Parts: sequence; structure tokens; C-alpha cells
Amino acid sequence: MDFSQVDKPFDDWARENNLQVFKLYKDYEVRSVDIVKSSQSKWQLWLEPKPELNKCTIKYWNYGNQKHEITVPVSKLKSNLELVHKAILSKRGWKGVNT
Repeated sequence: MDFSQVDKPFDDWARENNLQVFKLYKDYEVRSVDIVKSSQSKWQLWLEPKPELNKCTIKYWNYGNQKHEITVPVSKLKSNLELVHKAILSKRGWKGVNT
């Protein structure tokens, strides 16, 4: 998977929110972060770039039955990551994000 279009906005967003970016999982290239709301609430957010469309899908789940995704233009990736992050941290995280 080609992450070249999304690395900068994702890394910048993660740094601004003090989140560690994971770039490798079981010998596969990935881009993900863990977002911890409390000792009982942890979410994972990851990216699936679609470079041929100049878009990226942001996927996130609560390590349980709540899974959501949105596909956005790469040019709006950072602002949509912020929307998703705020939704996860709020009580409406489980409802997803409308863009």
C-alpha cells in the first residue's frame, strides 16, 4: 500500500495530538494510532489510502462491535482526522462522523 500521499498530514495530526503512529504490523506497512479515552475505552484508527482516486479511507473501531469509516480527499485528510478524533473522545464516538 502506498502511504506517500498521507504520511505528512497523518504524522502532523498525530504529533499535534500526542499520538504514536504505528507503521508496521506483522511485516505489513500500516498507518494507525491508538486513542485511549479511559482505562475502559480504547479505539484504533487507521488509514487505507486510495492514491488512484486521491482519497483516503479513515477507519476506526473500539476493539469491539463499533466500527466506522469515512473516505475523504487527501487534501482534507488532516481536518477529517481531527473530526474523527473529536468524535471518538466525545460520547458520540460510537455514532460515527458525518462529513
